[in-house]
Amino acid sequence: YEGHLLPEVFQNQIVHCDPGPSVVRAYPVQPDGAGYSAEIVNIAVGTRDAWFRPADVCVAPDGSLFVTDWYDPGVGGHNQGDLQRGRIYRIAPAEQRYQVPSHDFSTPEGAVEALKNPSLAVRYLAWTALFEQGSSAIGPLEKLWRDDNLRYRARALWLLGKIDGGGPAYVKQGLADKEPDIRITALRLARQLEMDVAGIVAGLADDTSLAVLRECAIALRGIPTKQAAELWSQLAEKYDGQDRWYLEALGIGAHGQWDACLQAWLDRVGDEWHSGPGRDIIWRSRAEVTPNLLAELITDPNTSQEDRKRFYRSLDFTSGQKKNSTLFQLALWKGSPDQTEAQRLINTEAVKRLPAFSWEKQPKLAEAVQNVLAWHEGTEQFVELVNRFRVASAFPALVGMLADTDDRQAAVMAATCLVEHQQQDLIRAALATDDEEQTVRIIQTLAASRDGRILPCLLPMVHDHDLSLTVRREVARAMAQTRRGAELLIGFAREDRLDPALREAVAAELNSARWGPLREEAAKLFPLPKAAGDVPVPTLNQLVRLRGDAQRGKKLFAATGTCAKCHKVQGQGTEIGPDLSQIGTKLSPQALYESILYPSAGISHNYEAYNLVTESGTVLSGLLVSQDASSVTLKTEDNIVHAIPRADIDVFTPSTVSLMPADLHKVLSVEQLADIVAYLQTLR
Repeated sequence: YEGHLLPEVFQNQIVHCDPGPSVVRAYPVQPDGAGYSAEIVNIAVGTRDAWFRPADVCVAPDGSLFVTDWYDPGVGGHNQGDLQRGRIYRIAPAEQRYQVPSHDFSTPEGAVEALKNPSLAVRYLAWTALFEQGSSAIGPLEKLWRDDNLRYRARALWLLGKIDGGGPAYVKQGLADKEPDIRITALRLARQLEMDVAGIVAGLADDTSLAVLRECAIALRGIPTKQAAELWSQLAEKYDGQDRWYLEALGIGAHGQWDACLQAWLDRVGDEWHSGPGRDIIWRSRAEVTPNLLAELITDPNTSQEDRKRFYRSLDFTSGQKKNSTLFQLALWKGSPDQTEAQRLINTEAVKRLPAFSWEKQPKLAEAVQNVLAWHEGTEQFVELVNRFRVASAFPALVGMLADTDDRQAAVMAATCLVEHQQQDLIRAALATDDEEQTVRIIQTLAASRDGRILPCLLPMVHDHDLSLTVRREVARAMAQTRRGAELLIGFAREDRLDPALREAVAAELNSARWGPLREEAAKLFPLPKAAGDVPVPTLNQLVRLRGDAQRGKKLFAATGTCAKCHKVQGQGTEIGPDLSQIGTKLSPQALYESILYPSAGISHNYEAYNLVTESGTVLSGLLVSQDASSVTLKTEDNIVHAIPRADIDVFTPSTVSLMPADLHKVLSVEQLADIVAYLQTLR
């Protein structure tokens, strides 16, 4: 849009559709231009139609509103059920019938009149016509330029500045205007016309409008001159520590020339850079001296713990030798006796970011790492540091974490770290304990790691009749969590080498295995029982006619249906699949049945599964948490996060199959299925 102005709809309000009964929000422009405050305006409410889902809005040529209605029976998935259907609503006073107004674009006067239209389509035609008419359009446009309507004036200025070389003169007029939005429009026009932007900013640097000053900062981007750096420092000095957008505008303007800009500002403010606003500017800066300045703020006794974390996050955006030197300095920093908590945080955050170093050549840094490890033993942070620095002396402590049930994520990370560093002998020793409960907890932790490298520790145990049946059953379940382990169990069953006492445990795991061919083979060796109630599942059309009991469904959701193992409802459950707290407002009964019976037909966005195989044989399937050049992180259906180094990955591909079980209905009767759907419909 022209300059700083918003679309002209309902006077000073920008209209935006929002799903739900209150479908339109109006955002009045604040007088100082510092931002926007929101107020809900109920332009249209779908009380009689629960499937009214406004998706977009625009202004029609006659000034009425057009609202598109996304009518998809599976909202939130990828079924694309709205490709051949949908609705468009027109909102206008009852007496105003729709009629496209006629405009005369052939004359400057007619095109100028059309330029006032709130419809973008009409304005585009008007702008194009006036631009092509050239000098003959200047008179009518200058009349519009003198209009009382701010938006009309901005549109006129934008056109006048681009017709027949008159730009500089109109830019000068705009810069002298009393309205901040017009001054902003003029500055943007000057940038497009490639005028002396630095010189123009110099004339605006003392403007009384924060919006204008923000625009000045942004305009300096890419001007590598001493004058631009000085102007930036002048603008930075005006930052009051309150306007977050002003700070970001300074960051945008200094991009690519931080060294010059920051130094000019430091020369200007002197010791005042330690102030609240100054700290924000250092936090946002990316200059070569930034790491040193951040270190000074981090170690300042007046800095809060939260601000120390914030400054470390800023340090993450810097690079180079100065950053590394700063991290070494912070890792070794020691405060006064009353700064114990500060020292722990400062040392820990630095150690977490240390580049590789020689433990033999830099014993002080090695000691710093050991100190941090001692502070965080038993935590995820402890495991990460042991793994990163290969601290062999800490491996026994990792073994001690395997039976930890309070922090299961940390325990699983410890197991993965141990096998990564080939410490299977330590794991075997831990499993040899006489404490059966502890042994079972360790086996469950190993199973949750899904790491194929645990098999050498488990395989001898499955055949060891000196062990209790409880332990051996747990071993069998753990083996089934890896593909190679599942193959071995199937082989044992096929060759009649599987202890009959283990068959039920193995059958329960393999009949729900993640690998299709193995699941099919398991179904032959370990036939599933009949479906619940021995009743065929009806068609979808028949299912939607059923009336379930929501109270019974709520209990089934958490018990027999096992839904709570992967879904949260109002804060209860596990967040692996989508949160279902408001699913009743998003999916129709038919869509709910489809999601249960055919979960892979429409996988919700951001919940697509990925398959990963490592060179050592570990097989994982789960949701993609993050990935970068060095690693891939997946969350498996048991809510465990696995970070796998890229160098270890053999196969990494998206899955066409949902993580949600495809045969959930087999453990539910038709009536129970209807009860669960009835319960889900109440979640709003």
